[in-house]
Amino acid sequence: MKTWHKWTLGLLLGVIILLGAALGTLYASVDPATYRGRIEALATKAIGRDVQIRGPITLSVLPWPSIRLDDVQVDNPTGVGDAPLAHARAVRVSPRPLALVFGRLAFGTLTIDGLRLRLARDADGRTNWQGVIDAIAAGPGQALGASSASPARETPVVTPGLPVTSLAVDAVRLRGARISYDNARRHRRWQLFDARLQTGRMTDGSPFRLEASGRLRRAEHGNVARIHLVTRIEPHLADRFYRFSDMSLNLLVDGPDVPGGQQEANLGASGDVDFNSGRFGLDGVTLQSSGLTITGNVDGEGLNDRLRYYGRLTVAPFSPRSVMQQLEIEPPHTQWSAALSRAGFDAQFEGGADEIRFRQIAARLDDSHLTGSLRIADFGDPMVHFALALDTLNIDHYLPPGSAAQATGPVKRDARTAAADTDADALDFSLLRAMRLDGRLSIGALTAANMSLARASVKLSADDGRLDVDSLVAGAYGGRLDLTGAIDASAETPQYRVRGDLRHIALGPLLGDAVMNRRVSGLGDFDIDLSARGRRVADLKRSLAGTFALRLTDGKIDGYDLANALHRAAGNANNSTGNASAPHTAIESLAARFVLKAGVATNEDLSLVTPRLVARGDGLFNIPANRFDYQLLVAVPADADAPLAALAGQSVPVALDGSLLAPSPAIGQPTPAPRGDAEHRSPSSTAGSTRPDAPDNAGTAGDTSPDAPNGA
Repeated sequence: MKTWHKWTLGLLLGVIILLGAALGTLYASVDPATYRGRIEALATKAIGRDVQIRGPITLSVLPWPSIRLDDVQVDNPTGVGDAPLAHARAVRVSPRPLALVFGRLAFGTLTIDGLRLRLARDADGRTNWQGVIDAIAAGPGQALGASSASPARETPVVTPGLPVTSLAVDAVRLRGARISYDNARRHRRWQLFDARLQTGRMTDGSPFRLEASGRLRRAEHGNVARIHLVTRIEPHLADRFYRFSDMSLNLLVDGPDVPGGQQEANLGASGDVDFNSGRFGLDGVTLQSSGLTITGNVDGEGLNDRLRYYGRLTVAPFSPRSVMQQLEIEPPHTQWSAALSRAGFDAQFEGGADEIRFRQIAARLDDSHLTGSLRIADFGDPMVHFALALDTLNIDHYLPPGSAAQATGPVKRDARTAAADTDADALDFSLLRAMRLDGRLSIGALTAANMSLARASVKLSADDGRLDVDSLVAGAYGGRLDLTGAIDASAETPQYRVRGDLRHIALGPLLGDAVMNRRVSGLGDFDIDLSARGRRVADLKRSLAGTFALRLTDGKIDGYDLANALHRAAGNANNSTGNASAPHTAIESLAARFVLKAGVATNEDLSLVTPRLVARGDGLFNIPANRFDYQLLVAVPADADAPLAALAGQSVPVALDGSLLAPSPAIGQPTPAPRGDAEHRSPSSTAGSTRPDAPDNAGTAGDTSPDAPNGA
């Protein structure tokens, strides 16, 4: 062996022997417990809370010098509960004393086992951790601590003789931690258990990798979210500025309230936090879950005082029906098969700790596009304020198949239908009972129950299971409607109310859309004040109550010629007076007021004026059964010419039976009509004499009296 090899090997062996002897002497002669007070004082000053080491302190020398502290406790500030802020079963740290020679404070791996961390916010919004954040963020070499800390022990602290210019930790390892968060202001409690954390080498100003995992649970619910977080963090301790990048957060949620029993979500983002100025920012935020992709960014301020934030949120185009299927929610059966197939959302937003406002909303659902603004206040019990505009909406597209037929058809009560009349077809008001809103909605074109409205505007408010329609104003079939209404679902049996008027409505197109029957046409005015109760459409029909008044002018009834029917009933079966190919009865005016009770509409003041005849009537219409029981008394003027000359001066009773739009008239025997002042007046001279809002004057002695034989 060469001489220099021998010298090198001998020197290395000597160094090893000397180091071993030094470490052995250190281990044998130094009692770590004598430094308990100094360690507690340094830790107390570093984090701004009183730190106690209640267990033994153990020194190890191999493979690196390390210190183990058992039963370590960090106290809460005064007045925030009896439990400590934090407690660790064991803390192990490996100092690097040689780094002090170069002015650096360095440690090996910092390991914390069995951490119990209790975070809290009181009813006034104060937290028990803010002082700790301030102290840690202050960085090495500065005056650490916070006013909220408990007083530290009066133990002298030895200041290092060398200036400390940086801090370095090889790694931080957290195992078996349990973290709780109790928010007395919101009455909520969260728990993170089985938490683990692992970092790479941490030095001021250099990025390091952080990986964390655990299981998150809200105390009031049985759902559990498994969390896995990976990111890179770049700390600047002296400036209290932190930047993170390439964050990836995976959530896997299990529980009885989770659709399908389990759902997964992935969140990615980058950002920074400046504790000195209280500012923060998030860029490239991407959330993916159940077929949804949400992107956005946010900037904010007021972390140290009043929180404010602003940014943009975009939901990429998606299929609501597909999302429901991925969530294992049965999509609703709709009249339009393509309903719920396309949707998207984009908006700017701003908000604070208790509210968020969306501006410049651009949303889409199928063929409908929504714009406007929306504000959600009080996240604990959300209240939605809005001013929104829709270009077009067809409500019928989203109703169950056959809804229109159920709403317009008769209800036959027998044993079989009664058995099927269960909660299965009941209206669902669960969403209304959870809803709080107030605002105005305008719609360019609205279709509901196959009826069309244009330029509709409505003010809506909802709270405690009650929805109020303060004013629905819209163009409708050449005229205008103005309605108010309410749905009160706060009780077990919902109640409904609608009142208002419709003016100058083209009745033919309206009936054509509503019931696909145009037999009655003309220009109509309507006054409505109706109420109902129940959970099914059939219940609503059976409980209808209130008043309904109408006035029809310049109209006609297709398919039936009243004058010809009277002529034939008088024994002139072979001499038709009407147009057999298109029989109809022209109407100069028709006015009536109905009183509804238990689904039955009664009337005593109907007034009908045609070019040849005057009639008045009374009777009832059973809405659930869609059946008439009505009597008309038709007066033929005394000066009637052929072919009604044979009935001149007589009154003819006509009984109506059957459905609303297809009644079956039965003509009785004519009787002489009483003579009076109106006997020489023609029907056309009385066309404008009755109004639905003045029923006491309708059908009385005067212009429209059918008793006047010359009222033609």
